[in-house]
Amino acid sequence: KPFTIFAPKNSPTSRAENLLQQPELVKRLLLDHVILSSKLDLTNLSTSDVSLPTLGGRTVTVRVDPKGVVTANNVTVLEKKIEVPNGPLSAVLDPKEAGKNQSNTSFVENVMEVLSFLKSRVRVFQHFVSRSNVSRLLREGEEYTVFVPTDHAFQRWHPIDWGFYPFSVPEFTESVIVNHFVKGRLKQETIRDGQVVHTLGGKEILFKRTR
Repeated sequence: KPFTIFAPKNSPTSRAENLLQQPELVKRLLLDHVILSSKLDLTNLSTSDVSLPTLGGRTVTVRVDPKGVVTANNVTVLEKKIEVPNGPLSAVLDPKEAGKNQSNTSFVENVMEVLSFLKSRVRVFQHFVSRSNVSRLLREGEEYTVFVPTDHAFQRWHPIDWGFYPFSVPEFTESVIVNHFVKGRLKQETIRDGQVVHTLGGKEILFKRTR
């Protein structure tokens, strides 16, 4: 069958070494960049958006602006059509070009990928992250640590105790999410007893080691 590949360029490959240590994540990433359908001609698009499913089950929305710039999920398409044997390599994407005036969504997308593999244990957090605007606070090239609460951790917010569900308030939900993101890479074995770090929301996290 005909297919279209959206091939990332530049910055995504800088994390290739880490990705190669996670074969299932690599497989998902590759499938999310392939569309199996009739040949997608990005050189002849209308002004209306085109949404297509990838082999990985995600949706790619392709749109063209009045100046003729084509984007796929808000990432600029550098090459609209490259002919290769057995199928077109229709787009080469450069997140740096698209993201000069946008938030950094690549880290959040990676977080969502990892959460999807953890399955049922973190569905609540995954749901709230997908609806949050935390990517606004992230900077390209920076590293971050995410503290992921399990579904059980959200039980104390259940309406039976509070009389209402706080996470129905968008501002409250956003505050909780951004306060689970910390700038920098933290490794469990190097965290010191009494160490304090600050979240992207300005809260302090104090670490204590138990014996």
